Amino acid sequence: MYSYVDPSATMIEALVKSGVQGIVFAGTGAGLLSSAEKSVLKSLHTANVGGWPILVRSRRVGNGRVIGREDYDSLGMRGLR
Repeated sequence: MYSYVDPSATMIEALVKSGVQGIVFAGTGAGLLSSAEKSVLKSLHTANVGGWPILVRSRRVGNGRVIGREDYDSLGMRGLR
């Protein structure tokens, strides 16, 4: 999934409910997600809707690093470099 400003929660919720085994987020710059996406993921993680898939953050720019952050780590997200 591509990260963008003010995304709808519908796609994330639909993917989790469909039983996917993982979601790769193509974040901005250093693999960052929008605050709306983080909020949705936190609520889904708390509710444990339909099991919890593997979550991976990636960057969608030509070079650079995916930075580690405590708020992503607490959701079990992995950074793909």
